[in-house]
Amino acid sequence: MKFTKTSFSAIVFIAVVCLFLSPTISLAKIYHLTILHTNTHSGHFLKFDEYPVHDIRGMAARSTLVNIVRAEVEEAGGHVLLLSAGDVNIGTPESDLLYAEPDFKLMNMLGYDAMAIGNFDLHHPPEVLMQQQEWAGFPFLSANVVKKEAGEILVDPYIVKEYDGLHVAIFGLTVEQADFTSKHGGMFESRSVIETAKKLVPQLRQKADIVIALTHIGHIIESGGSYRTPGDIQLAEEVTEIDVIVGGETNTIFTGLKAIGNTLLVNPGMYGRYVGRLDLTIDSERRKKLATIPIHSFRST
Repeated sequence: MKFTKTSFSAIVFIAVVCLFLSPTISLAKIYHLTILHTNTHSGHFLKFDEYPVHDIRGMAARSTLVNIVRAEVEEAGGHVLLLSAGDVNIGTPESDLLYAEPDFKLMNMLGYDAMAIGNFDLHHPPEVLMQQQEWAGFPFLSANVVKKEAGEILVDPYIVKEYDGLHVAIFGLTVEQADFTSKHGGMFESRSVIETAKKLVPQLRQKADIVIALTHIGHIIESGGSYRTPGDIQLAEEVTEIDVIVGGETNTIFTGLKAIGNTLLVNPGMYGRYVGRLDLTIDSERRKKLATIPIHSFRST
């Protein structure tokens, strides 16, 4: 059979069309995801002084910073995820007297996507927590806190967000001794961090391209206080399929990239003095991080 130049071109064209239309062939897509995050806000929605730094400008400065970064990332075609590692409650009279209503409503305005439940977020009765989540307008997460009598999960254990085909799972973990350090601790039980993650993470890997642990457990054992609890390091060592751990509970500030195995760990310190930033480049086909830019902590002043 003799092929002409015209017939050969037609065959090539048909082959290319079939490549794009075939349901069994998928083309890899590269995603850029920026994770902005805060930890242990503790009622600091107004500006405050903390020796030796003065005039830290609270949520107003944080809003400006978040909006600048979000505009920059979205203009470049990326996506922004804004997370809180918990303990929004308990810290200043102006917040405490109002059950942190100003804090959660301002977080809503900033566009937070999710928050891990901290031990001080459990300081109030459950009905206050539910009211706070309504003010916030974003989900509170904890996979290991249950109502003591009923054994039911207190809040959502995780969420899965989708960005143009990229699926990102975020699950929450709360310090194990939260029931001992909270005023209403007798109403709930904080179960094993490690066992909860070992059970949940494989399920999330089936649903998402990236798995993020949003934790309020501290960085190391005993880092949250005199009680013993597994921290982010132990979590990364024992549950190796987590891609990123966004940490809370301790005043640990990471100004460079920290990794344990394939897991990245980030923490911006307390009171919103810094907003943490981690930029990820993700290959949808390989379902893994191709590259990371080291975390940058931006001061909220």
